[in-house]
Amino acid sequence: MDLQQIVSVSNTPGSLIPSTGGMGTYLIYGVGIIALIAAAALVLRRRATK
Repeated sequence: MDLQQIVSVSNTPGSLIPSTGGMGTYLIYGVGIIALIAAAALVLRRRATK
């Protein structure tokens, strides 16, 4: 019984990789960006008052 086979696979550039995550990932990114903007605004406001 021969269990070895030769399979030829073509290399096609430009294939798409499936995305992982989902809407929850984008929500976390959005909250993080908003938190960074709020922190930067607070720092700039404190520097302006001193």
